[in-house]
Amino acid sequence: MQNNWTTNTNKRLHFARLQLDAWKLAERQEALAFREGFILQLQLAWRSLLAEILEPYRISCESAPTFAEAMSLVRQKEQIPSEFAQLEAMLESGWLSQIDFLWQSLFVSFQPESPRQSNDLIQLVSHDSVSDIADLTVESATDYLKRFKELVGHFRNFNLEW
Repeated sequence: MQNNWTTNTNKRLHFARLQLDAWKLAERQEALAFREGFILQLQLAWRSLLAEILEPYRISCESAPTFAEAMSLVRQKEQIPSEFAQLEAMLESGWLSQIDFLWQSLFVSFQPESPRQSNDLIQLVSHDSVSDIADLTVESATDYLKRFKELVGHFRNFNLEW
């Protein structure tokens, strides 16, 4: 199964890069969709990486876990692998916590641009009302993707060294 999670992680990183490339070329109206697509693919890559890290410890996953779910699985083994200690520290502060925050921001509903009036047939919403997502720029997304690829390489090489 490890090869399947490795393949899935690679696929998600590739899809994140495709979303990023499309976002760079997109018109303003389309940019939000590609930005959200990038966040989605990076989150899926993150969860796939967690499943990938669990495999050498004989912890199998039918679906890619969240960090909390992965920690729960390793705690059942009564030994927390050093990879999870490193990831936990990264999640407390830093770019990895920002990716998780952006993922959570996708689930915040859009806010109306103005109070609704009874004769409005179409309610206008502001795409910029979710400012947390709007703060993600192409440049910062490029940096996140680069860092995430380095993180994947680090954990894959780490597992080979012991």
